[in-house]
Parts: sequence; C-alpha cells; structure tokens
Amino acid sequence: MNTTLPQVLLKEGDMLHGFLVENITAVSEIISIAYRLKHLKSGARLIHLHSNDAENLLAIGFRTPPPDNTGLPHILEHTVLCGSAKYPVKDPFVELIRTSMATFLNAMTYPDRTVYPCASMNKKDFFNLADVYCDAVFHPLITEEHFKQEGHHFEFTEPGNISSRLTLKGVVYNEMKGALSDLDGIIEDNLRNLFPDNAYGLNSGGHPDFIPTLSYAQFKAFHARYYHPSNAFIFICGNIPTREHLAFLDSSYLSNFDTININTTIAEQPRWTQPRRETISYPIGPAEERDHKTAVTLSFLTNPVTAIHDTLAMNILSHYLLDNAASPLRKALIDSGLGQELTGSGYASDQRDTFFTVGLKGTEPEHAGLINDLILETCRKTAENGLDPSKLEAALHGLELASRAIGGGYPLSLMSRVYRAWVYDEKDPLAQLRLAECLAMLRESHKKNKRFFEEVLTRLIVQNDHRILQIYTPDPSLSKRSSDDFERGMENLKAAMTRDQLSSISNEACSLTHLQNQPNSPRALASLPRLIPSDIPPEPVPLSYAETTVAGRPFIRADMWSNDLCHINIMLDLQGISDELIDYLPLFTACIMKMGAGGYNYAEMAEREALNTGGVSSSVWAKGAFADPSRMQPFFAVSSFTLASRFREMLDIVNLRLTQCDFSDTARLQNIISQQLVHIESHLVAGGNAYAALRAQSHLTRNGTITERLGGISHLRFLRQLAAKFPDIKTDIISRLSAIHRHVLARERLHAGFLGNDPQYDLTQTWLNDLVNHLSPGTLSHLSDDFQPNATAREGMAIPAKVGFCARSTPLAISANHPLAPSLLVLAHILTFTHLWNEIRVKGGAYGCSAHYSILNGTFDLSTYRDPAINRSLSTFTRLASILPSILDPSPDAVSQAVIGAMKNIDHPIRPSSALYIATDRYLTGITPDLHRAFRTSLLSVTPDQLQEAATLLSQALSADSPICVLADRKALQQANLEPDSFNLNINDV
Repeated sequence: MNTTLPQVLLKEGDMLHGFLVENITAVSEIISIAYRLKHLKSGARLIHLHSNDAENLLAIGFRTPPPDNTGLPHILEHTVLCGSAKYPVKDPFVELIRTSMATFLNAMTYPDRTVYPCASMNKKDFFNLADVYCDAVFHPLITEEHFKQEGHHFEFTEPGNISSRLTLKGVVYNEMKGALSDLDGIIEDNLRNLFPDNAYGLNSGGHPDFIPTLSYAQFKAFHARYYHPSNAFIFICGNIPTREHLAFLDSSYLSNFDTININTTIAEQPRWTQPRRETISYPIGPAEERDHKTAVTLSFLTNPVTAIHDTLAMNILSHYLLDNAASPLRKALIDSGLGQELTGSGYASDQRDTFFTVGLKGTEPEHAGLINDLILETCRKTAENGLDPSKLEAALHGLELASRAIGGGYPLSLMSRVYRAWVYDEKDPLAQLRLAECLAMLRESHKKNKRFFEEVLTRLIVQNDHRILQIYTPDPSLSKRSSDDFERGMENLKAAMTRDQLSSISNEACSLTHLQNQPNSPRALASLPRLIPSDIPPEPVPLSYAETTVAGRPFIRADMWSNDLCHINIMLDLQGISDELIDYLPLFTACIMKMGAGGYNYAEMAEREALNTGGVSSSVWAKGAFADPSRMQPFFAVSSFTLASRFREMLDIVNLRLTQCDFSDTARLQNIISQQLVHIESHLVAGGNAYAALRAQSHLTRNGTITERLGGISHLRFLRQLAAKFPDIKTDIISRLSAIHRHVLARERLHAGFLGNDPQYDLTQTWLNDLVNHLSPGTLSHLSDDFQPNATAREGMAIPAKVGFCARSTPLAISANHPLAPSLLVLAHILTFTHLWNEIRVKGGAYGCSAHYSILNGTFDLSTYRDPAINRSLSTFTRLASILPSILDPSPDAVSQAVIGAMKNIDHPIRPSSALYIATDRYLTGITPDLHRAFRTSLLSVTPDQLQEAATLLSQALSADSPICVLADRKALQQANLEPDSFNLNINDV
C-alpha cells in the first residue's frame, strides 16, 4: 500500500459540479485527504476521504427517526433496493450481488439513520454500483407488492384455499421474529426503555407485534419525507479522484433536486430523578431447567455523542472497567459467583444519546439487587480510590492499537466513525478518524487533571439516576404461548372477516406469488450496468509471503505494510490426538487464553496482556486440503499482535500462554466452562443456520464430525455435562487438558508465521529458535478413521425460536483441483441468488438462504436463515435434483456474469489484520501461489458446457439421500412432521 498522502487537487472555496468545497483536511493517521463539500442546489452534504486505497466505497445516509415500532425505516431499507425508475428490475440488489465484484453491498438501519453503502476494488464496477444505489434511494419504485413482500401480508397456509389457516408473511416480519427470539436480541431490544420519551425508545427495526399495523400510505409518505438530498449525508473513500465523484453525482442525480427544509429533530430525553426497574420474560426450551438462566442488566443514559471529551473518556472507561479478566467491574461480577457470564456490556456510541450497559447472564432473579449494588459499588470505589495507572495505560493502549489497526471492512469502519458525529451536525465530523490526536487529547486532559477520568465516571455513572435495572427471567412455556396466541389471533381475525374479505386476501396473495414468479424481462435486465470478463484484472489480489525455516520448522513471513503493528501466529499440528480428547479441545483453547500461566494468576496475565498486546487468541479447526478434501489435519493455533515497540513483551506473553498455562485453578476453570456454555446458549438462535449446517455436515465426513464436536450442538451438550458434573470430575478435566497440552507441545508439530517490521522479524526468529529447542520431540500419527457416514440423518433440533433454520449437506468428494471445482463454486453462487433466493426468501419469506460449495471439505451445502416454512424449504432443496440443469441460463453472457459475481469469493481485499492468517492458511491447506492463480484462471474461464456438467454432477449427488438438520421451535417441528410433504424429522432438544 502506498503510504504517502495523495496530492491535494482542490482548494477551499472552489465550486465544482455544483459543489462548494467547504473544508480540506489532511488526515495523516489514515493517509487521506478529507474533502468536505456541499451541493448548493440540492442541499446534499458530502465527505470524500481521498486515499491510495483501491477499495472505493460510497454510502448514502439519511436521518430517519422512527415514528413508531412498525419498523418503517427498516422495511423501507429493504424495499428501496427492489427496483427503481432507471433500473426497473425486481431485485437489482440481488442482481448486483450475483453479477458484480462488489466487496460490500448492503444497507443498514440504525436507531436514527439509514445507510446504503456499496464498495468495490474495480473502478468501473464501483460506478455501476453507485449508479444503481443512487437511483434506488432517490427514485425507487417501492410498489405495494414490494411493501407486502418485504414488510407484511396475509396468506393462507394452503394457497387459494380460504378454509385453511390464515397466517402472516414478510421478510422483515420474519427477520425481526428471529432477532427477538434469543436472549441477546431481547436484551438489546429492551435497552430502548432507557428512552421512553423520544425516538430512541422506538424500535427502528420493527417489533413483530406492530409491523402488521403499518400501512402502505405511511410507508410511501416516510420515503417522500426523508429520502431527499437535503437530508443526505454522502460518504466516499478510496483512490478515485474527488472530481469524478462530484461529476457523477451532480449530473446524474443531485442537480434534479432543490433544497428543502426537513425536520429530523429527535427530542431530548428528560432525565429521570429516580432509577427504574422492570422484569421481562424470555423464552427457553420446554425441557430446559430455569436454574441459572436469568439475566440482569443495569443500563445508564450517559452523554450526547457530540460531547467529544465525554465520549472519548467513556470509551476508555468502558475498556478499563470491562475489557479483560483483570478489569475491575468484569472481575468483580465474575468473581462474585452471582452469575456465569457478562451480558453484552460496554459503552454504546452509535446514536446521539449514548448509554452504558453491563450485566450478568446465568444468574437468578433474587440476585438482581446484589448485582445492581455490586455494579454501583465497584464503580463508586473505582472513582473514589482512583484508577490504577497500569490498567488505565492498558485502556489507552487499546485506543492506540485501534488507531492503527486496518482490518476487514476498513472502509465501513471509516464510514461509521464519520457518521457518529456528522449526522448530528457536529462541527468536526472527522474527529473520530484522528484517534491518535484523541489519545493525545485524553492524555493531556489527564495530565492537567489527575482525576479527569474519575470525575467522568462519577458524573455519568456513579451519580447518574437515569438508569434502569432489567431482570430477564426464563419462561419454558413462553414460546408455546406466543405461538398459541398468534394462532388464536389469526383465527379470531379470520372469523371476523367476510367471505369477500377472505377472498380478497387470497387473491392478493396469489397475485403477489404470480408477480414473484415472473422473471425479469430481458429489457429490464439489460438496463443494469455490467462488467465484462475483460474488466477483471488478470492477476489475483496480491499477497506476498515467503516460506523459510527456523530450527527446522516451517516459518511463513507475510509481506505487507502493517502500520507499525506486528503479528505472530503459532500453529501446532494435532494429528494423532486421541479421540477422547477431541471434545476437550475448545475448552483447552479457552483455558490457554483465560487462565493463569508461568506463576501469574489469570487476572495478572490478563492485565499484562492488555498492557502489551492487542489480545492473545487461540483456536482449533479441522479441514481438508486443496488436493484432498478427505485429508485429516486438525490444528491448534495461538496468535497475537501489538505495536512494534511492545513486541518483545508480547512474545514473552505468548510463550507463557502457550508453554506454561496453569490448569489447576478449579474455580477459574469452572467459570470458564460456565462462560463458554452461556455464550453458546445465548447465540444458538442468532446463529441457527450455522449450527444446522455443522450438524448436517457432521454425518458425512470425519472432518465434519470433528468440526461439529469442536463448535456445534455436540459441543454445547458436552459443556452442559461438564458444568453439571464439575465438582465430581474436575480432576479428570484437568488431566485431559494437561494431556492435550503435552500432545501439542512437540517440536515436530510447530508451524509459525509473522507479519511486521524487520527488527521484529529478526527477534521472532531468535524467539522461535529458542521455543522449538525447548519443546520435546514428538511423532505425527494420523487420527483413526473408522467414520461411517449417515446419509439418511433427519434431525429436528428443538430451540426456543419463532422461526427456523434448515440445512442439507451433500457429499461431492472431489478436490479443488478437479476440473469442475470452479464450476461448482459458480453454481453455488447462481443458486444462492437466483432459484433459492426467489423460492425461499421472496416466496417463502425467510430472511436468508445459501448454497455453498466447500472446496476444502468436498461438500455442497444448502441452508436457510430465520425461515418460517420448514418443509417448503426442504422440498425446495429436494426438487433441485430434478430441475437443476434446466433452471440454469446456459447463455455465454449469463455464465460470464455469474463467473464475475463468483470471483468476489476469492478476489477480496487483503488487509494487514488478515494477511498473515490467509498466508498461513493457504500454506497449511496446500494452496500455493501457483495453485491459487491457476484456480482463479480456471474460474474466469468457466464455460456454459462446464457449468452444465457441474449441474449434472450436483443433480446426481442431490438425488441420493443427504443429511438434513432443522433448528426450530418444537411445535413448528411437530407441525412440519404432520404436513403432507413431511421429512419425518427425528425431534430432539438441543
């Protein structure tokens, strides 16, 4: 990456393409020139961060305070991308995903704004995306049919039969049913109770109980009111010159509008004089015990985000109090034994009125008062006694690392940091881009006033009466009652309707289905701008790395500018580990990160780590190789990063974590098991599609079985056993963890990687040489492979969710160097965004669907997300076997467009934070630079005949039995088994 600032090509006061240049600022920290401009005719505001980054991003943001809980901003966000005046395609958003090289393409609804970002590393592609997005937001079709499809509409469970059950459908409706099914989503939703008197007290995403009350007229009026350039905040970053952006925006869109006044004011929330308390029920499975399932949170309304000193100070205080195991508030809560794991805790600054929230999961209702008092008392003592200088420095160090880190989604990160101030008319919207300056400002404030942070903590937390204690109690019958109430409501609503009204609903639903079944006309599709194969660079995104050895062991150095951050990755081959230890591996990785080591207890290690590193992480995985998807080669890895100036200290910490972990602290070990268990249980519903897919894959391959045991439902069940029996088996657990430790610490197992500066590279080689020479010798032996696949598995896993998650996994057993592997990758891309999208999302109302070809594991996986129609989706998967070749468009143009769309799977930005991981992963899985380049060339060269051949191969595989797994509410699973097209799911509790 070019690290010199771009040349300044404009000056303040210039008028160019209708834009007035208001301000030009060099932001050296992100190697950018920031231009702030205003389009005088339309009133649109624009910021361009001109840099040398090849990934260009355009985002159009509007202030959209919600008027109620119907999800109006959210439904509009979905529907705006369903066709526009210039591009009258049914779903241009999907067409762009399917046929473009977009590195990001989506839209986001915030509590008070809606943002439409698109990004690409290809200049022609970028302007194609920008044109479609601009036309979408300023000239959308937003028809009533779009509103019904994305928002809500009535249907009968048997289309055309008004005697069948009446139900509700809608993509956003089902999305929010899913979002509010799990504990974390329910906690997040109820945080708005801090703001009962302004727009932040409303759910901009929508609540399922209120979404059906939204009318089409309200929907249209909201767009007319807020989606105007005078309310637009246009953010752009990347290496395309500013002039080109201005010319495009003015001539194509903004010059057609005149400035208007738009009131987007959000009333100030009156401050409470007394704290509040409330109890909220949430669903758990009917067979789950209520013990240790309560969550308690204490949340504070803090400061306006535009009060920059308070905002920065609260960010530091949040890190200080909660960031690691030694942080005083986290430690006090976990060590209290009042609960098992923190709720989603910390300082939230993504809206004007910021808030701080903290709490415990895995507790009991009667502990709520104790938790409340402990939080307040810990904060009070911290403020009174003063912040510990070492811990404060660690928190400031975290901000310094954040100022330098360049990770995945980097342009989106810049966008978010700008919008946090800009949309509230803050005078300096670039403030949060200059994190180094912010850090210096905080240090200066602390230097002038040694109690600066303590005073902020006292004012915004300790003496703050605007706080709410929320107690979330488990209810095993809530899910069933909600389902029963919904069905009764539908029955009563239907009973109150006339036959004509019922017929009207049926006719409207049939009309909507008819429209959904209609393909886009060739003329409409031709309106969309497209790339052609010659627009794709002949070479892949560059990633340079060198392979060498240290003490006879493989050592990879990735070569990329990293902004003075240095990364280390230690990988240890797990081959030969006994099967009885595999289930303990995830716990082992957690203990390596969270327990004491080398004579330091867990809190002391956490404090050293926070002061000197960006964190130490560990992981374990099992996957095949490029040339052999059946190969078994599981790995355990430890990685970290830090500033070059603290690299030596980081290596010492990694060494202690890796070689001297102490498993003997049984109280800490029990805490870790509880935390891991609560974490998975809390995220089970949110990640239901991933758990379903892992479960289906586990029945096909040894790799799949091990991966599911490492992070799927099997692991959840294993943790439950450990937690329930811990007092009796703690000695055995420690013995197993120690056995794993002995197994992995063998020199023949070690591989290493590095990214950073030359002096630290030399230091790493010396450190590695010493580490390897102190490891014991070992032998590598293969895992026993007595695995027997079970293609007929039909599992229904009961979870407390209002929507379902379906998965089917099919074995292909061909390697990535097979001639048809690139075609299968293209085929998965086509199916996701054509047939499956139309059948499962558009018609079925699911929030998401996917077809995925795993080139390293040799499986083809189909899945759905937040899906209200289990059997319909499973039947869609089954029917693919008979219709697959016939539903493909074999024309050379259609195939080349699909190839271009599929290219984004391998042609994506490589950032410093991920460069070392990608380099070492390619090395371990046998993907040499030549193989990577050859696969990419083959992908670009996929022909219609090859695609048809791949479709025939997949069709034959799909025609055989394949494992199926569905996660859903027990009643929904039982209902699915009663339907005529039942898949006879074997129902069990998760």
